[in-house]
Amino acid sequence: MNFDDAVIREQDEKVKSFLQPSTDIAGATTGAAIGWLIGGPPGAVLGAGAGPAAAWTLRQLALEFRERVLGHREEVRVGAAITFATAKIKEKLEAGEQPRQDGFFTDAHDNRAAAKEVFEGVVLAAQREAEEKKVRLLGNLLANLAFEEDVDREQASLLVKLGEDLAYRQLCLLALFAQNTIVGGGNNRFGLRASDYRASESDGMGLIMVLQDAYALYQRGLVGNGGTAMIAVTDANPSQMMPVGAAFSLFNLMELWTLPDDDLNGLIRLLR
Repeated sequence: MNFDDAVIREQDEKVKSFLQPSTDIAGATTGAAIGWLIGGPPGAVLGAGAGPAAAWTLRQLALEFRERVLGHREEVRVGAAITFATAKIKEKLEAGEQPRQDGFFTDAHDNRAAAKEVFEGVVLAAQREAEEKKVRLLGNLLANLAFEEDVDREQASLLVKLGEDLAYRQLCLLALFAQNTIVGGGNNRFGLRASDYRASESDGMGLIMVLQDAYALYQRGLVGNGGTAMIAVTDANPSQMMPVGAAFSLFNLMELWTLPDDDLNGLIRLLR
């Protein structure tokens, strides 16, 4: 065994030991992700190109975060985000999708590669995220950004920050509104309320809090209300609300259509 082989094997063990606790969130996905990242240098497994570059960046992130001082749950969340992202990238490559070829993975003379910056931003978001259901979505975001050339460094950083800022229930609302009005036929497929709440009682703390979340999304320019301005929460018309701009990009890149039905059904009942 030469020196390089010994270093790689040592790194393999470090990556494996760091990612293994992520099974608490990522489950069986962890084993496959570890196997893909530690089968020698990813480039040797996959051949030259951006695919190996994405895998190598994730591998280096795992090694770097292993050296940081993390609490136990932080370590689990970071490992899970890397695991979910690795599994998604592997899945997309095996399906024949091509990673971006626009220099996203290439260091510049005066700046590190956009991939390193953006990927680290996603993993840091996962580290700090108390709502652990968001970790898989952050992993999806990281993986899909490795394939989406239409999203440049600045836009990617904005989407990462947006994904970090929004609460899990707000992401559920984006998923619900998108599937109700835009994708899958739309046309109010979930039968949400087709009028505002101005002339009726929006009673019940559950409904009020959901409307507050929807109103917050509107104030940030992330959802539309069917062309009607929302001056207050009672102006919400659930059947007409839909994600717009960056929010729809987030819907696609985080794959919000994969959210569990159980997490949407409660919102549907409140908004009917």
